[in-house]
Amino acid sequence: MPKGISSIEAFNWIRNKYGITLGIGLGKLKDKILRIGHMGYTASIDFLLLTYFAIGNYLIEKGNVKYSDVSQAMEMIMKKSNI
Repeated sequence: MPKGISSIEAFNWIRNKYGITLGIGLGKLKDKILRIGHMGYTASIDFLLLTYFAIGNYLIEKGNVKYSDVSQAMEMIMKKSNI
């Protein structure tokens, strides 16, 4: 997470606003990282893009970024997936 941003706060904001449950760091990484793990029916590009969108909107809300470009994330995913 960017300096000054709590991953626990981000976790709660994203869960409350979008219904997405992410993981948070453990041990030394507690309150420093978010973990994304999509399994089962959520293991799709749609859910992954929604997750990126939610994280981006949180960072916009906190003033860390001016905009979040999900299309760049999708382009990277498509290239890696050879789609």
